[in-house]
Amino acid sequence: MEKLALIQDNHKNFYDTYKELNTHYDLTMIGTSYFQIPLDINNKEWKTWQFGSLYFANPFKLFKYLRGHKLAMIKDFSQPKSLMAVLICRLLGIKYTITIQTITHPKLLPFIRLIVGKNTPIIASIMDSLQVAKKYFSNVTYIPFAISKKLCTKYYENSKTLNVICVGKLDQNRKDQIMLIKALQEVDTERKITLNLVGHYKIKNEYYHKLIHEIVSTNLEIYISPNLTKEEMEKAYLSSDLFILSSYNEPANYSVLEAMSYGLPVICSSTNGTKCYFNQRLVFKSRNKANLIKVIEDSLSNLEAIGNQNLATSRDFHNPKLIVKQYMEVLNVIN
Repeated sequence: MEKLALIQDNHKNFYDTYKELNTHYDLTMIGTSYFQIPLDINNKEWKTWQFGSLYFANPFKLFKYLRGHKLAMIKDFSQPKSLMAVLICRLLGIKYTITIQTITHPKLLPFIRLIVGKNTPIIASIMDSLQVAKKYFSNVTYIPFAISKKLCTKYYENSKTLNVICVGKLDQNRKDQIMLIKALQEVDTERKITLNLVGHYKIKNEYYHKLIHEIVSTNLEIYISPNLTKEEMEKAYLSSDLFILSSYNEPANYSVLEAMSYGLPVICSSTNGTKCYFNQRLVFKSRNKANLIKVIEDSLSNLEAIGNQNLATSRDFHNPKLIVKQYMEVLNVIN
């Protein structure tokens, strides 16, 4: 099997893609691990250090890890760490492609193009980045995140309760669960609303304390669910009726796709990269409580149909086998 180096930190949003890619290539992950790596994938820790908004890493380690490879996939092109990987691949004669999510420094793209090369294959996981990248690179392909088919099926019942789930860290301002709580209190519905906030948090955190204050001040029934296992997370999705991502400036949230794969209706803000994965009528104006309330109320009469559409979308357009086939088409061209 041909060796393929994945030069990127291991995040949850590529997990199912990794597993499927590993059936076609001898994979080596090179980066920092933030999520469980499939046991049969090689892992080389390449730690990052941060200076302001820029990320760097040891070039000599990467040079050592890449020897013997002929093919590489590099995540991002807007960080010194990634551009360093491009230069090392060139030095070693390794053919490469670049995957991108949110483009954080669009004004630097003319300079980045000089280093990366105008004709280098670029794989964009979200539509916003696809449109921007096409202005500067000649070979850009849209390939969304993959997610495996779930064996569980969501069933909607005529209930007097609306169970809402929100997934995200509970100690970051931009997750904006406080606005979500305020909005849910004003939603015009006869159903009783419950909210499950799923996410990690640090107790000594200003936003977390503000969030707790908001929770105890409201008449909503709110649960906090940190450190859930995979099985517990599955139960949380299946026991919910609606998924709402309240975050703003969210580069490429993966939990929206998870919720879709369980047949849940999904609502998110206009500044979430993965908003392109579902019905745009369920996207609210970022940080706009009134618009969020309107989008929630508009969805309530059609939750089951919206959820079924999301389920079909996740199976038809985010299937790991389909996604990896598209990746292989790009890799075969450069190899």
